[in-house]
Amino acid sequence: MLSAARAELGKRGGREGIDCSTFVRAAFSAAGVDLYSEASPRDKGVQAIRRYVRHHGRLHRRRHPAPGDLVFFDNSYDRNRNGLLDDRLTHLGIVEEVRADGTALVLHSTNHGVVREPMNLRRPHASTGAGGEPINAVLRRRTPHDAPGTPHFMSELFAGFGTVFGAEHPAQPVARRPLRGGARRR
Repeated sequence: MLSAARAELGKRGGREGIDCSTFVRAAFSAAGVDLYSEASPRDKGVQAIRRYVRHHGRLHRRRHPAPGDLVFFDNSYDRNRNGLLDDRLTHLGIVEEVRADGTALVLHSTNHGVVREPMNLRRPHASTGAGGEPINAVLRRRTPHDAPGTPHFMSELFAGFGTVFGAEHPAQPVARRPLRGGARRR
């Protein structure tokens, strides 16, 4: 699954390419797991994947995820366009690795393409570590309407992890069925 996800690095994302839920679904499909198999007709992609994890895996908020875990985010953009931070499950990615300092490298699809970016839950409001290395990437673009302190780093918008592999679950055959669009960012 991680090999399939890594193979997508650099490919187009967002409106003209693959969105976050389609990217994650394709990576898991390569391992024989259909993350949309539990979807309800009203689900968007991120919601469908969380529903799958809730039924066949494990949702958690550990500080140290494992490679292959999913990471869910809230409020990565203003989905309902009301100017409030009230948009749940707007983005997701896959944890590629976790460094000794707790920084997780996350593979995800953005409007800029499929990328690898850092997220550190130990230091959620810092962009760089003690040595100047990046530890938290921006997930939500700042707007002129944002109040001071509006969350924008991946770690600040973190909504939880999901474990599929290593949790008891049956492999689901991959069935292609359309869902309403997934989450976009930037």
